[in-house]
Amino acid sequence: MTYANTAKSEAVPIKSHYEVLLKYLGWTDAGQVIASGVWPVGAIKSTKYPDQAYQLGKSVKKKA
Repeated sequence: MTYANTAKSEAVPIKSHYEVLLKYLGWTDAGQVIASGVWPVGAIKSTKYPDQAYQLGKSVKKKA
């Protein structure tokens, strides 16, 4: 998740909605990458977040 502001309180409603969706769909959270202060478009490229997201994706195991 990305958002432009750097205040952690800005992420609270988005995280809450995400958690409701997880519960509703019966999914398990495999981890989160929350990128604050990312503005304008493309600004995320110069941060640590793309690598964190990549590493999280690699760690997700497919259930048989």
